[in-house]
Amino acid sequence: MRRRNGSMLRIIQNSTAVGAKSYYSTADYYSEGQELVGQWKGRGAKLLGLSGNVEKRDWDALCDNLDPRTGATLTSRQPASRRIGYDINFHPPKSYSLLYELTDDPRLLSAFKDAVDATMQEMEAEMETRVRHSGRNEDRTTGNMVWGEYIHHTSRPVDGFPDPQLHAHCFTFNTTFDSEEGRWKAGQFAGLKRDARFFEAMFHSRLSHAASQLGLPVVRTKQGWELAGLDRTTLAKFSRRTQAIEAKAAAKGITDPVQKSALGVLTRAGKSKELSMPELRRLWADRLDATESDALQRLAEAIGTEPEKPDPSRAERSATHAVDHCFERSAVVPERVLAATALRHGYGQAHPTQIHTALAAKPLIRAQHRGRDCVTTQEVLAEERGMIEFARKGRGSLPPIAAGPHRFSRDWLGPDQKAAVEHVLHAYDRVVSIRGGAGTGKTSLMQEADEGIRAAGLQVYAFAPSAAASRSVLRDEGFASADTVARLLVDEKLQNKLRGQVMWVDEAGLLSSRTMAQLFKLADLLDVRIVLSGDRGQHGSVA
Repeated sequence: MRRRNGSMLRIIQNSTAVGAKSYYSTADYYSEGQELVGQWKGRGAKLLGLSGNVEKRDWDALCDNLDPRTGATLTSRQPASRRIGYDINFHPPKSYSLLYELTDDPRLLSAFKDAVDATMQEMEAEMETRVRHSGRNEDRTTGNMVWGEYIHHTSRPVDGFPDPQLHAHCFTFNTTFDSEEGRWKAGQFAGLKRDARFFEAMFHSRLSHAASQLGLPVVRTKQGWELAGLDRTTLAKFSRRTQAIEAKAAAKGITDPVQKSALGVLTRAGKSKELSMPELRRLWADRLDATESDALQRLAEAIGTEPEKPDPSRAERSATHAVDHCFERSAVVPERVLAATALRHGYGQAHPTQIHTALAAKPLIRAQHRGRDCVTTQEVLAEERGMIEFARKGRGSLPPIAAGPHRFSRDWLGPDQKAAVEHVLHAYDRVVSIRGGAGTGKTSLMQEADEGIRAAGLQVYAFAPSAAASRSVLRDEGFASADTVARLLVDEKLQNKLRGQVMWVDEAGLLSSRTMAQLFKLADLLDVRIVLSGDRGQHGSVA
């Protein structure tokens, strides 16, 4: 999962009946005024005769893997480590929560619940179960789930009282009805968890579009979207819980999002029962200064006004952005990664259906890979084929740089580093690659190889994707003329210096496929050897 973000979709596994039962008891007191009562949802719930308000008896039965109608065991397999279910929770942006909780406008709550329901139904349609009999080993789509939906309005309290945070917990039980076998079985949630980013984008695309249709201004942000008009400091004022977790994580040196979520559980205080929702709203309103109150009032007055006239080109622009972004570094991407990227770009501007239609119209090449629908483009395919052909033609096409064994001036280099140096100096290929993660001594072996290359009468021209890596790191390590790949691609004088020499690209894992293809074409034109060093697991490309 990515870094902690209040508006992300989380799917949290629950493996204890006691913990799962607490969802009911925790939500029960909310019916006294703070929150709404849980509601049964899903086709699976209907099959079990469950609808309307969640009753404790039925909830506890499912937590214990019992049929609430008969009390009999529901699924045949009941291992000691049985997963009870998954808490799928949805969070709108803080600005949306703040506007709703301070206005209590039912249209905002209705839009939120509709986005949650539509996304959960979409996930339900893809629910699967395992088939492991008669020699079969596969997953089968059942299309039904059982979940209890609890709508909460507050975050955990900080300093005795909570902040406004509209969110939904959809606790989904680990059971689904297999109509082909005529029995209830454990669900297969792996695909849903894998595609969590896609479903998150669908939820936010629906909600942001609904907000814009209510006349509210929507702006995209680095993390997603917000309602325009509320200052960042205002939102931070009502995000004390997130700030407390981030501060605790910073103090402990924790950066991993999963560890941060665990830290959130460990540091949470109990829910506040003492204050009713009207009392909380008055408390929240008192924390706004005059400027903030005016900004919120303007947003409140915008609810229900005429929405901005839709621009039919927005969906197309989002689809184009997704294609350009996703294939910048990857040759093939899962189709849902592409769709999620387009949806995020179109928050508040286009309906998900419009974006899916725009993506479907793109001339993409589609195929299945390891059970996932994946896509690429004709342009990327041509680039990939060109790079592969260049590398293939370059195999065994050149004499080694060094005629004899290399005498190492850095005897302290490890065996892997020495082997990499020998690989560069004695390869017969035009393209040579060295793969190694951070801290594996790539710079040291690069210096050693450079000495061997210069001893053979050739010169190394070093490049890296970023200015920091090239003009700072590489120059500091002795490569005085090191520069960026971008500079090389546009500077003809620099290109001419390389003719017949050695081009060494450090941190090559950061290059996009398109840039790498351009480098290979240049290497072919200039008749240079090219050495690529880096880590294929590095983060996204510079561009």
